[in-house]
Amino acid sequence: MAERGAMTKQVADWVSLGAAVLFMGLGVIALRYPETAILRLATLGMPGWPVYASAVAEIAAGALLLHRPVRARAAVVLAAVMLAGSVLSLAYREPGTALEGLSLVALALAVLLLDKLRD
Repeated sequence: MAERGAMTKQVADWVSLGAAVLFMGLGVIALRYPETAILRLATLGMPGWPVYASAVAEIAAGALLLHRPVRARAAVVLAAVMLAGSVLSLAYREPGTALEGLSLVALALAVLLLDKLRD
């Protein structure tokens, strides 16, 4: 039984590491190429600053996935940011992009669940 607990901890740590790399990478890409997202927000009558705020939040929360005591809170922040992005993708009539965002929500929730099972 102790072996199963050790395996769960390893899986939780590896999934968190992979998710951290993915979310930080996506945040860096969003900061590097914000033009499309800013123009899409402009067509909806919204300012462009949320693109930068969400990218910085994504990078910071992704990095915090590596810090065990705040991993669950970081996963919740990432799920919220990805859900907001999915809703905006649906508003812009891009269901494929919205589905990708929902898969990232699922990844953040998987990190949260594995972190809870780790205890």
